[in-house]
Amino acid sequence: MICLLAHLVMWPLAVFGLSLVSFIPSDWHSGLIILAAVPTTLSSAVVISRQSGGNDPLAIILTFVLSLASVLTSPLILRICLPAQEFQFPTLQLTFLLAMVVALPLSIGMALRRIAKPSWTKQIPSFCILLLVWMTASTHQESLLQLGWKTQFILAALAICLHITALLIFTGISKLFLRNKRDQITTILVSSQKTLPLAVALLASIPLSTNSAAIAISLFVLYHLFQILIDSLWAPTLCPEDRFHLI
Repeated sequence: MICLLAHLVMWPLAVFGLSLVSFIPSDWHSGLIILAAVPTTLSSAVVISRQSGGNDPLAIILTFVLSLASVLTSPLILRICLPAQEFQFPTLQLTFLLAMVVALPLSIGMALRRIAKPSWTKQIPSFCILLLVWMTASTHQESLLQLGWKTQFILAALAICLHITALLIFTGISKLFLRNKRDQITTILVSSQKTLPLAVALLASIPLSTNSAAIAISLFVLYHLFQILIDSLWAPTLCPEDRFHLI
């Protein structure tokens, strides 16, 4: 329960507070808040947790619960944190959008696991993510091209700092409330990650300025890339010592 609250409520509100008191430009705020408000990834956190000797059933349950809970929490967080002039969609409409974006992929994935055996079906989720990002990026192509290398470098540094901070926070929470090492690994990895396709879907549904949208897309993609890179490098160091006796 504490993981659910920290991931979907406390962390977004903390990022919102950071955006108000820090030197971060105002047109970066919307992207930060949207990124913080979305749930964990649907696959990468589970895969990395499994490879690191985490609790696989717990990873799947956490991913499922966080994804479903976000259908209710994400629209509320956006309603509270985004400026009124930028947030014009009713909460119920965003809730329906989230339900479709979350529930539909989960349902399709479960169906494919049951009826489809070819290995190429495993690439469908990745293809859908790339297609969604490409469609949204194409809408803001000119603004994305205008972002200089300095802005991209700062966004990359911000994405790295945010993810490392999330890892440290959820490491503390997991060690405080969980005793089992495998459960700790899973909670840390699943809770610290954020899903790219849902962030992009929300961005496409909220009328932001062209520059704010371009910055948000870059931040989402960079955060997604660095969270996988950092977790893939760091997670093996979390492996329980008895993992190798089970292989």
